[in-house]
Amino acid sequence: MRIYKCPQCGFSQVTEDELWECPRCRSPLLFKGINMEKIEKLVSTYFSYTDYKVEDSVIIFKVQPSAYDFDVVQKAFESQGYYPFLRKNLDQHFLILAEKVNQGSPNVMWNVVLLVATIASTLFAGYSLSLSMVHEGLMNNVWAGAVSFSAAIMFILGTHEMGHKYASGRNGVDATWPYFIPMPFFIIGTMGAVIKSRSPMPDSNSMIQLGASGPLCGFVVAVPLFILGLKLSYVVPQLEAAVGEGVMIYFGQSLLTDFLGRVLLNVPDGYEVILHPVGIAAWAALLVTSVNLIPIGQLDGGHIARALLGEKTHKIVSHVLIGVMVVMGFPYYNPLFVWEGWLVWAVLLYFVIMRAGSGGAMNELQPVSGFSKALALAALTVFVLTVIPIPMQIVQ
Repeated sequence: MRIYKCPQCGFSQVTEDELWECPRCRSPLLFKGINMEKIEKLVSTYFSYTDYKVEDSVIIFKVQPSAYDFDVVQKAFESQGYYPFLRKNLDQHFLILAEKVNQGSPNVMWNVVLLVATIASTLFAGYSLSLSMVHEGLMNNVWAGAVSFSAAIMFILGTHEMGHKYASGRNGVDATWPYFIPMPFFIIGTMGAVIKSRSPMPDSNSMIQLGASGPLCGFVVAVPLFILGLKLSYVVPQLEAAVGEGVMIYFGQSLLTDFLGRVLLNVPDGYEVILHPVGIAAWAALLVTSVNLIPIGQLDGGHIARALLGEKTHKIVSHVLIGVMVVMGFPYYNPLFVWEGWLVWAVLLYFVIMRAGSGGAMNELQPVSGFSKALALAALTVFVLTVIPIPMQIVQ
């Protein structure tokens, strides 16, 4: 049995005959040998099936629900070089077999280079943020501010990503070490970090655990650092709070940061708070946490939402939220306008996060456990506490 696939139009066919050109577009076909008899025998060991087809380089079987635990099924198919995905459409169950691809060993040197570059870029950002505080006599040593900012934001981001790394290992997902993203001329010196999953997640519970682990771990360390940053901050008259040519940068407030500010600081009328670099780092990390938890596409919140809602409903929710962000960010003749940055985020999330695509977890039919639901609720609570409608304003 052979699989033929057209690299131009995507046509594929399983046949014993020899095919040379695509019947759709007449392009040369790519041939790949496959032992369908062996695969059918393996499938029939765990499932009753009525039909199969090859589509986009995967083999799709119409099956009846299996009496075997999915862990057993997963190990059996992975040992033969395939990832098994279980899906349901109306009352019909499908087993989708995707070939495991040997990705080789990741080059850890890239992780190290990006880590060093991000430390340097966050030091530069911390230096720039601290410089005006030194000029105003609020801080004695600009490098103390630079180092404290860099250390705080790298610690929070690192904790976030290592939360994902730990959850990946616990759920049997092969994941890389964090890739930090340096951004030298950005206000915080970085665009965060990412971990690449090199194998699919086993089930819906693992999707929730991987999605929630990073934000929750980052949140746990960001809150005490924000409290420390508030304690180190400076309460000054409003005129002295301006930087440059009478320019003031206001950091927006979430429910959490507003509450902590009111409890920990006594700010008289006519005074402003100049946030210490540690506080700025923690504030930025909390903002990134809230954005990560938006239930869109491949964001952490997107993984959680897909596990709870299913693929189709999650896709609808993602598009609706993108539309809401566009409305909130469009500044012209718009009574619902909130902040221009939401329009930028909407475009970025649509073209980078949503269009990246995802095969989802292998077993999306498994019920979500109580523990996973509790994690999802905790993640939702963190999102509500940290979301900032207007993250930043520049006032002259």
